[in-house]
Amino acid sequence: MKRLVLLPLALAAVLSASFVTSGFARAQGEEPVRLSADDLKTMLTNLGHDLKQINKDVDKEMWEFAVKTASFNVPVGAEVSPSKQFIWLTVSLGPITDKQDPKELLRLNGRIQPTQAYLSKKDVLMLGLAIENRSVTPALMKSRIEKLTGDVEKSASVWNKG
Repeated sequence: MKRLVLLPLALAAVLSASFVTSGFARAQGEEPVRLSADDLKTMLTNLGHDLKQINKDVDKEMWEFAVKTASFNVPVGAEVSPSKQFIWLTVSLGPITDKQDPKELLRLNGRIQPTQAYLSKKDVLMLGLAIENRSVTPALMKSRIEKLTGDVEKSASVWNKG
């Protein structure tokens, strides 16, 4: 009878030890899988996007593709950050105008997080979403693209002042 009780306990101890050591090995230096620029291009193509390369410089490669929403044909930019730690998805909403309320643009960030509204160096209003470049799957990429383009649609009353 004691053997029957001890066997499950021994099995549980062995399994626990293997989980702990596998986590320790991962924490001790196994690098996460990061997408390269070519990997990002392949993933976006496999998701059905028709890509246009808008920057060909090494380590600055960027692609653009269109996503149709209920109201807009959204041009999405995609690139791997120089540090390789993030993938950026961006959307240009056009030049900032006097018709857009700066306070509303700031409040917008609270409504669309983790997407963020910002101004480019050329005063173009942008929406951007950073994805941590760690084992990014096609399903995750698709959901982040949908999040960003949904935020374009959701925030149109703030930025689309024609």
